[in-house]
Formats: sequence, structure tokens, C-alpha cells
Amino acid sequence: MRKHGLRVKQIRGGNQTDVDAHVETLVGTMADVGATHYWLGTDNYNLSQPTLPQLDAAKAKVERFVRLNEKHGTTLGRGGGRGAAPAGGCTSPSVPMGTGLVDVARYAVVLNDIGFSGPMELKAEYPNGGAGAGADTITRPRAEVLGMMTRDIQAIRAGFETSGTGLMI
Repeated sequence: MRKHGLRVKQIRGGNQTDVDAHVETLVGTMADVGATHYWLGTDNYNLSQPTLPQLDAAKAKVERFVRLNEKHGTTLGRGGGRGAAPAGGCTSPSVPMGTGLVDVARYAVVLNDIGFSGPMELKAEYPNGGAGAGADTITRPRAEVLGMMTRDIQAIRAGFETSGTGLMI
């Protein structure tokens, strides 16, 4: 990749949720080729089990990842959590960017206010023919799926532009 002038800044690993020999090798190799950010699996939690032991287990995992990242100069990103519904059992449907609950302009303001400078990921969580789930083949026409992806990017760009922060994607 370097030979072709390409740089990978972030990778998506497997579904690991703790540091083990495989994660150590993955992160070490990733750091050796210049990638700085990675994302692995997402832990589940169980509301029918006591909360504090689950939090203690999560804290121990986070501490192991902190040590691993300090060793390699890397950063672990986290995706959305799975498990129980939000408090009160309320959920919102997964819809295209700019049509749901996310205030993209406000999101850009918050990113600006905290000085965020890391990579971002756009993952469609609404039905888009399997493209958002990494399917090998899609079940909708290619032009339709690309149109949905383009619309999402345009919605984020428009939100960032109206935020007045000067941030861009």
C-alpha cells in the first residue's frame, strides 16, 4: 500500500472484545504499518444479571486496551452497543441520515467544542440492500444503494456546513 501512496488510518478487526494474543498481534502489526485507530467487537450486557459485576468486567477490559494502546500508540474506537433497549424501553427506527433524531449540525458543534480530530465512520443502519452490513452481494439495484449512500454523505456535509464550525467531511 505504501508503494502506491496509500495510507490506512483505521481498520476493522474481528469481533474480539478483550485483549488476547490475536488482538496483540493485530494491533502490533497495524501499528507497524502506520494505522492508528481500530475497532473490534462490541460487548453485550444483560439486564437480568447484576450490573456492578458487569461494569467491573468492562472496566478491566478497558484497562487492558489502554495498556495495549499505550504500548503501540494506537486508539480503540467503539461502535454502537448492543443489548437492552434504552431506559424506558423506547427505541427509534433506523432511518437515512438527516431524516431521524440526529441533529447533524449540533453534532458538528460538539465535535468542534471538544477538539475532536480522529477518524469518523458512517455506517448505514437502515435497510440498504445489505451494503451497510458488509454483504458480498446487495439485494437492491447498485444505483439505488449508491444513491442512498450519496444522500447520507450530503446530509452530513450540509449539517456540518450549517454548524458554523468550519468542520468538513
